Amino acid sequence: MTGPLDGVRVVELTQGLSGPYCSMLLSDAGASVTKIEPPGGDYARGYGPPFIGDEGAQFLELNRNKRGMVLDIERAEGRLVLERLLLDADVLVTDFNPARAAELDLAYDAIERVNSRIVQCNITPFGERGPMADQPGAELVIQGMAEYTASVGTTGEPPVRLGADVAQLNTGAQAVQGILAALLMRERTGEGQFVDVNMLRTLMHLRGMMWTSHSEGADDWWGFHQDTYVKPADHGYRTSDGSLLIGGMGGVAEEEFDALLRDLGIPESVKEDPRWANNGAGVLGGPSRFGWEVVDVWEQALKDKTSAEVMEILDAHGLNGFPVNSYEALFADPQVDEIGMEQAVTHPEIGAYRTLGAPWIFAETPAAIREPAPMQGEHTDSVLVEAGYSQGEIDELRQAGVVH
Repeated sequence: MTGPLDGVRVVELTQGLSGPYCSMLLSDAGASVTKIEPPGGDYARGYGPPFIGDEGAQFLELNRNKRGMVLDIERAEGRLVLERLLLDADVLVTDFNPARAAELDLAYDAIERVNSRIVQCNITPFGERGPMADQPGAELVIQGMAEYTASVGTTGEPPVRLGADVAQLNTGAQAVQGILAALLMRERTGEGQFVDVNMLRTLMHLRGMMWTSHSEGADDWWGFHQDTYVKPADHGYRTSDGSLLIGGMGGVAEEEFDALLRDLGIPESVKEDPRWANNGAGVLGGPSRFGWEVVDVWEQALKDKTSAEVMEILDAHGLNGFPVNSYEALFADPQVDEIGMEQAVTHPEIGAYRTLGAPWIFAETPAAIREPAPMQGEHTDSVLVEAGYSQGEIDELRQAGVVH
């Protein structure tokens, strides 16, 4: 067994980031994924720089463990091939807006007629209904619409997006959860279903935990992790050789807090400042409403100490602090090595390269990177043979330009 999803057959008709990330996670967990690319190929093959050989690094990352074929589903012959592949599939992952799905006859009512047990997950920017349902949605657009840019950047300056593609990749992860829930339901009922996952809903869902912390008046709002609604972004606390992000202060007992002040060399008299009243330890690390206003008090005490010295003091009081990592420092950290995230893959054309492993570790059925991302059309013949096509039929489809 290659993983907990061994035996689950997935057909993927997606490009870019979100859909391929969803099916990558399924394949890492052992599902058999057949990625169907249009004749021009997945446009993510051209995402770069960086490129490894002729392939975009993101494409290689997102499409490992998949078999790849090229099929023109806009042609009648290609549609028949697709239906044949769907007969034995458990999951179909798509990323078409409603109008395009209808044009291609890929709405769920059409898919269900082919295989009533199939679970189809369609990933869109804005959902299946509403005035924006058929509009494209880039990462920046979704982040801005979902109000994510309100918590990044510097007060008074233009908003900025989060560095990671949080809309697309989190939506891909949510799609995995929806698919697995639908497969579990199918085990009980014998019937598949349609799963609608969209980026706007995903980001609003994730944002909801922070929105619950709003006070009654938005202008009077303050809260942990949401500093930039009304105050500067949290860049940490400067030390003699860098800066630290410090957390865990909200639940510190008063006597522990007093001991911390002593060890850092801060007089307890600072607690006479009314901004510290009733806030206790919350004035360090962000939870306090006025914590950002007294950053200079802490930095005066930290400026003659190295980050390592401050971390040792924090650790002695059951608190945590850590310098903001660079890419190089992160991958040199022994903890990263211990959890085994960095892995090596060998591609038949471009050789060896590094990639990241799956996010979970299964004790009995390990997730694994078994194969590199497929070359364009690499497995077309083998996929069609499994679907019952003879070599003569495959040659005819290739000559007609239906497959590549």
